[in-house]
Amino acid sequence: MPLSQSRRQFLQLSAAVAAGACGPLSFGNPIRREAHDACAVGLLAAQTHVPDLTRAVVAAGARVAAVGGTFDELADVAIDALAIGSGLAAPEDAARKALERGLHVFAADPLGRSVTEWRTLTELARHRGVVLRTDSLSPDAPSVRQIASLIDDAELGALREIVCWTSRSASDDSERDFRSRGGRVLNVPLLVLGSRQPRSVYGAGSATAAEFPQSMAVRYEFPGTSEETPFFVTWYDGEWAPPYESIDDYPLPSSGALYLGETGQLLDDPVTGARVLFRNGAPSQALPSLASAPHSALPRWLAACADLSPNSLKLDPAERANAAVLAGLASYRAQHSLEWDALALCARNCPEADALIDVPRRA
Repeated sequence: MPLSQSRRQFLQLSAAVAAGACGPLSFGNPIRREAHDACAVGLLAAQTHVPDLTRAVVAAGARVAAVGGTFDELADVAIDALAIGSGLAAPEDAARKALERGLHVFAADPLGRSVTEWRTLTELARHRGVVLRTDSLSPDAPSVRQIASLIDDAELGALREIVCWTSRSASDDSERDFRSRGGRVLNVPLLVLGSRQPRSVYGAGSATAAEFPQSMAVRYEFPGTSEETPFFVTWYDGEWAPPYESIDDYPLPSSGALYLGETGQLLDDPVTGARVLFRNGAPSQALPSLASAPHSALPRWLAACADLSPNSLKLDPAERANAAVLAGLASYRAQHSLEWDALALCARNCPEADALIDVPRRA
């Protein structure tokens, strides 16, 4: 197709960063090559995101075969997988087309404008035998293991609640921005909780005539150690964040998570990776910072593409955060607390919420 000068420059930019050569593979088949060969990845990204995404692909042992602004621009290119960068208007549409073509898909942002759309994409990937991942931390990530170890070793005493919060900039006013923030801040807490799934979800927002509020809070109830002691994860967004000005006179970051135990608290700053342990009403220990690099999940995705074992095709545990955010939005719009079935991704008690869950919404 004819390319504008800016598009040519766009393609030249990616070619200059990428290196190596690679032949085509059958779509949906394991990526198995000789040591000198590399997986061919197509990039779908805004120009400003191309260099970082390209470097991450190459560092993971693959190569960038083509770059485009829409999936249709890559339709005639022989690629094995598609990596979708941040900030695209409708990454779900590109992901669906790629999955239908039998390509493995990686997305920098959470996918799914509704629970149903997210569930449809994951089922399509499973049906086609390809790997779908988003840029989330895994259960074995160092930052997740560090927090899980503190909790398992009872450094905080019995864990009572996890409070998360995310702030907004002036430009972060879309539903997609909201879902991206929520997916990132809830990622680690939900992984730390292991196999426990929320049994109820309640979302509330500030009074507004718009469909999307300037402030919002979502409360997730999990089963505790006994039926009488439920465990809560609460997420505040927008003007309601952070929920406290400080903890023991220690200022809170604009976005973060606070793990509240009976004998101690842990403050986690996901942006800088800083973690501070509080005991007896004062900061007692600063833990090693473990900030995650951009696109840190991409090597794990490429390894799963090469493996294609039954385990690699299962839904990544890190994707639970995306489902939790979408469930919170459904509760807010239905103005109803949801009895949540995390496995079936549906509300047991609210037909109004099911209607919202089943209708994909525009970003």
